[in-house]
Amino acid sequence: MNRNFSRFSRRSVVLIGLTVYFCAHAFLRGFISPSLNFDESEQSFLSQSLAWGYNSQPPLYTWVQSLFFDVMGCNAFAMAVMKNGLLLLTYWFLFRALEEVTESVPLAIVGALGMFTIPQIAWESHRDLSHTVAATCMTCALFYCIVRMAEQKFVRPWVGYVSLGLIVAAGIMFKYNFGIVVVAFVIAALTIKEYRPLLLNSRMVLSVVTATAILAPHVLWVLDHSLIASRKTVQTLTGDRSESWFDNMWLGSQAFVISAVGCCGLTLAVFMVLYVRKNNPLAEPTGKTHAAMLLLERFLIVVVAILFMLVLSGHAIEFKNRWFQPFVCLLPAYLVLRFGGHVLARPRMQNLAQIMTVAIMLVLLGAMLVRPLAGQWRGKYCWLNMPYDQLAIEIQKQLETTPQIVVTPDMRLGGNLRVFLPESTIMSHDTESSLPESPVGATGLVVLVTESQSSGDRSSFLQQVAADTTDADFESPWIRIELPMRYSSDGATATYHFRTLRPANSTRIADRKSASY
Repeated sequence: MNRNFSRFSRRSVVLIGLTVYFCAHAFLRGFISPSLNFDESEQSFLSQSLAWGYNSQPPLYTWVQSLFFDVMGCNAFAMAVMKNGLLLLTYWFLFRALEEVTESVPLAIVGALGMFTIPQIAWESHRDLSHTVAATCMTCALFYCIVRMAEQKFVRPWVGYVSLGLIVAAGIMFKYNFGIVVVAFVIAALTIKEYRPLLLNSRMVLSVVTATAILAPHVLWVLDHSLIASRKTVQTLTGDRSESWFDNMWLGSQAFVISAVGCCGLTLAVFMVLYVRKNNPLAEPTGKTHAAMLLLERFLIVVVAILFMLVLSGHAIEFKNRWFQPFVCLLPAYLVLRFGGHVLARPRMQNLAQIMTVAIMLVLLGAMLVRPLAGQWRGKYCWLNMPYDQLAIEIQKQLETTPQIVVTPDMRLGGNLRVFLPESTIMSHDTESSLPESPVGATGLVVLVTESQSSGDRSSFLQQVAADTTDADFESPWIRIELPMRYSSDGATATYHFRTLRPANSTRIADRKSASY
């Protein structure tokens, strides 16, 4: 009884501590600046309407974000609450999975908190990520689901299989590269006798049917919008690919290794320094712990093999660190399962690791606070310094009304303006989105807003928008707005230009071409 109470108490401390930490991040993000980061502005823009697809990312993150906007309004705080909620679930799923497998709260703590040594999860997820955060959460949820299915911990076996299908579908609907996670787990499980029966069970049909039913509508959308769905990913992955296969393979190999070391290096170093000692007794893991260790080991091997095959194809020459995040989140869990004897043999190092984790948490919170404040010191300002709120106020002040439609060259500016012009419909003229479609044929004041300082670029932007409208006004000048950067004391400013598109509000917008906006 005392042991169970102790386990419950330590588990509660971890959950409460993580909850406080991620709540602090959410409140801090909402307090620092109302302006949106790169991915945040995309979600603000896309969530104006619901669709089966939007751009090169799946739609589920946008759908869920829309629910948060409906409850909390379209603002930075609503985005931070959702993201930090996903991060909290990520740590908790991994903690519970390790606790199920090892029946050891200390090992579960070490494995879950070990993700704080992965920079992409500990820092980049807060700085500016969205879909990747959700995919990482689904990876840990999938591992937890598999573990519970193997231990027959679901109320009914069919519940586990339906849950498996839901997680797979959700993961793919959050980010396409979650498909690699699914394939890697399937291949790894087929090679392990403890998990092979789960895949060969007839109830697996429930998982397949569940996932297929959820994914089918979006798959149909992708087939009809293949260019939009693939353009950005292909461009980012291939980069400046040359005609030489060897050159492409060499560049891709370098990028692969650098990103892998950047993601895994600190975790491996910290774990080996704190725990692994030659003179420590290392009992061979047995039973379900050994099976889970093999599952993660082979999962990671398959992932590396798949990614490196992309490199060897010569078609992937750039690898971003964040692309590894949905896979490497399980590295601390694998290390705990593989070297659990070392970890348990050094309780003082466990306490030191927990102290270090708290220190990392405080440093990350401080860095999040300092980041927008440091722009004036390093001479480089970030998105959070941009005075988009003042821009919206100035536009309404000079127009003496709120525009019905605001058109921007890209969805990042548009997404920020949507926060501060909630009654306006925001449209973007970039090619990464097929939305919104609803303003076709609408009437009202149409305003063009751009951050471009080139008169040629502004003229080109006007010509592009005017091609899809009637009675466009080409004579009115662009109005220049210069505003001070947020948290600047060196006189740094941001400059914007805006103008109305038509001389009257009653003119209808012409039906747009399918690729417009």
